Amino acid sequence: MYQEELSQPLLKSNGAQNINQSNTLGGGEVSQRSFLNRTFGSLEKGSLAGSTYQLSAAAIGAGVLSLPYVLKESGIILGLILILIGAFASILSLKLLMKCSDMIQSTSYSDLVHKVYGHKHDRRLTILILTGLSGSCITYQIIILRLVQSLAQTINLELYSLEYSILITFLIGFSIIAPLSTHKEMSGFRYVSILSLASLFYILVVICIELPAYARQNFSWDRINYVNVNLKTLQSFAITFFAFQCHVEVIPIFDEMTDKSLGKQRYLAMRSVFINLFFFLSIGMGGYFSTYETTGQIVIERQPLNGDKYDIFMVIGQFFIIMVLCIAYPINTVPMKTILVQNIYHRKHELSRQQNITITYVFVLWTSVLAVLFPDITKVLSIMGGLCSVTICFLIPVSCYIKLHTKIGEKWSDNREHVRMAGFFGTLCVIGYSSVVYTVTDTISGLI
Repeated sequence: MYQEELSQPLLKSNGAQNINQSNTLGGGEVSQRSFLNRTFGSLEKGSLAGSTYQLSAAAIGAGVLSLPYVLKESGIILGLILILIGAFASILSLKLLMKCSDMIQSTSYSDLVHKVYGHKHDRRLTILILTGLSGSCITYQIIILRLVQSLAQTINLELYSLEYSILITFLIGFSIIAPLSTHKEMSGFRYVSILSLASLFYILVVICIELPAYARQNFSWDRINYVNVNLKTLQSFAITFFAFQCHVEVIPIFDEMTDKSLGKQRYLAMRSVFINLFFFLSIGMGGYFSTYETTGQIVIERQPLNGDKYDIFMVIGQFFIIMVLCIAYPINTVPMKTILVQNIYHRKHELSRQQNITITYVFVLWTSVLAVLFPDITKVLSIMGGLCSVTICFLIPVSCYIKLHTKIGEKWSDNREHVRMAGFFGTLCVIGYSSVVYTVTDTISGLI
């Protein structure tokens, strides 16, 4: 629909302009600066470094903490393959989204789909995105609750009852998370995103330093699971997809960038994913090789070494992760509010202070209730990753890209690049949806 309204000369002009910008800024000026300067440069609003950290922080959450569990369930070889597939798919789909957004000047994920497919899909997309963002925030609150309960147990406080779970979830939700979530721009988190990455780096350091001690206590060649293929492999795929999910956030982050050249699009996608891939591989392998078949759903909940009452360094790490998730939550609320308001009012509507506060606190209330009612983190990750992540991260980006780049009068299937992308992402979508079917079926059978 939108494609037919674009004249071919305009598309060619925009393409030429982007190419020139890429050659000038992406290939000339950027190449004269060192990698460290480009990666750890200015964190001003719209800068490449600040945008990279924001996008990386948006993907950090429950997924990375559950990757050692993925390696346990799938085996070390298959698990690493799943993580690498997730990274490759994430880079490719992020680049597709930014190219489409730049072509039609969209400011949010829903705005992109609206311009490509029209208003008839707005409501369905809104429900899908809100479900996905809600799922992410629910997992954050589940982990926060479990870590607070774990920390309390180190000082002999048992806070595992339903009453305490409700109290902790709502107290943190409305005293910390909700006030942070009232920010209306993604750039407001460019500095605190560094704290998120630093906290995760601390967890990584603790896992690596303690790995030799855990290896001396637990290592055995017989305990290593190399490849394990069964129906739970579908869940491992879905959790991995969920771990790399930051696609709803990328368009508002990209929209705030001062330089939107093709080179900067490529750098933003690759660097943010590579930062996360470093953490994912390191924490995944370090966590699994510490506890093998006893690896839990959340790596920092692992049992201390024999003879120790608790691991003081991991206790500190639990404090840091609580802070990380309290930051990751509001990063998800910024696009949520934009999408919701655009569908309730109109696409140029400015969110008022009262509307911002009301939507924020209602959303926190909603996720807090669900976090208490559905505390099984693995099943939540599997359903959210298999349903929302594959649709938002894979299906919609590739379909938008193919529609916008298919010339009028031609079939998309005549383009080999389009066919390859459709085949690759289509396969991932089938795996993801199969994971949802398996998880729901397994849950129902367990209740019967």
